[in-house]
Amino acid sequence: MINGRDTDAVEAIRGITQGGADFSIEATASPTVLRQAVDCLAPMGVAGVIGAPAMGTEVTLDVNTILTAGRVVHGIVEGDSIPDVFLPRLITLWQQGRFPVERIMTFYDFDEIEQAAHDAESGSVVKAVLRMS
Repeated sequence: MINGRDTDAVEAIRGITQGGADFSIEATASPTVLRQAVDCLAPMGVAGVIGAPAMGTEVTLDVNTILTAGRVVHGIVEGDSIPDVFLPRLITLWQQGRFPVERIMTFYDFDEIEQAAHDAESGSVVKAVLRMS
């Protein structure tokens, strides 16, 4: 796991993937993380955006990073996947240890909803998950 607080995440991903990832997903709603998701891509790579920041949030990208290598930034809407194909694939990746989703989740009891929202907005957690009793 790469901790962006301790290391340059873009350089670490480029090193692990030997030049850049084919795909990346930005799920934090952070413009900084979206920039990293694009910058860590290999030529022709695709950055999927699912994080939902406040309306009016802007991001700065180096156009040449996108243009010269054919990189793509793709907004992902709930209906963009075929659930019968996508969900089994995610489960398989998780079972193989290649999609460690539990590492990015922080759980909160439902009565901690305000704290979960605060932590998500501040970026102190990647994915706040509420548990119903």
